[in-house]
Amino acid sequence: MNFMRIYSRSQLARNIWKGRVKTQNLAAVQRCQEISNEAPSSTTPPTTVATGEKRDDSVGFMFGSIVGNIKKNIARQMAKSLASKNLYEACADQVNYEEFFVACEMPDTFQSWFYIMQLHVWMVLVRLRAEGSSGKNLAYTMVEIMWQDIEARIKLLDVVDTSQKKETMEEFGQQFFGLIVAYDEGLLGHDRVLASALWRNLFYNKANTDAEKLALMVEYVRKQMQHLEMQSSEDLVMTGRVDWLPLHEVNDQK
Repeated sequence: MNFMRIYSRSQLARNIWKGRVKTQNLAAVQRCQEISNEAPSSTTPPTTVATGEKRDDSVGFMFGSIVGNIKKNIARQMAKSLASKNLYEACADQVNYEEFFVACEMPDTFQSWFYIMQLHVWMVLVRLRAEGSSGKNLAYTMVEIMWQDIEARIKLLDVVDTSQKKETMEEFGQQFFGLIVAYDEGLLGHDRVLASALWRNLFYNKANTDAEKLALMVEYVRKQMQHLEMQSSEDLVMTGRVDWLPLHEVNDQK
C-alpha cells in the first residue's frame, strides 16, 4: 500500500512538472503575441523571466508541500506503529509475572502467562477507548502485534504440527474475547462481579482460593484503571508508555 501511495504521488509530481512547462510555453506565446501587436517592427525578443520565476516559485511551493505532507504522514504512521508496539510490550514484558503467579497460585506455564498478559492488555484497551479514533487504531494494531507475538512464542514451544498450532491459536482467540466481555462486566459492575471474573480465569485452586488474595486482585484492577486514566493522552498515544503499579504496593497503600 505504501509503495502505491508513493507511486501515485510521484505521478502527481510529474504531472505538476509537465503542467508547469505547458503553462510556461503558453504564457510565452501569449506574451509574444502581445508584443507583436504593440510593436510589429520590433526585433527585440520577448522576455518571460519574471513570469517564469513566479510560476517556478509557485510550483516549487506546491511540490514542497506535497513532499512535506508525505514525510509527515510517514512519520505519523511510524510513531503510531511504535506506540502500539510499546503498549503491547508493556503488557507482555514489563509486568512482574511471578508476583501474580504467587498471588493467584498459578503454575509457571505459557497459559498462565497468557492470562496475566491478557488482563493487562484489556486494561490498556479500556483506556484507549477514551482516545477516540486514534485510540481505536492503536488498539487494533496492538492486538495484531499481540497475535503475532503469541504465534512466535508457540513456535518456540516446538509446536510444529500446523493443525495443532491453528487449534491452539483459535483457543486463545476464544479465551481472549471471552475474557474481555467478562472483565468489562466486572469493571462496570460491583466488586463481586469483577471478583467472580478474576476468580474464574486466574485462580487455579478454585476450591481453596484465598479470599484476601482475590481481594488483592480486585483492588489491583480498580487502582490500576484509575492510574491509567490519570496518564496523559500524549504519552499513551504518541509513545505508548505505560506505568504499572506494583501489585503488593497497591495493597499496602490501603
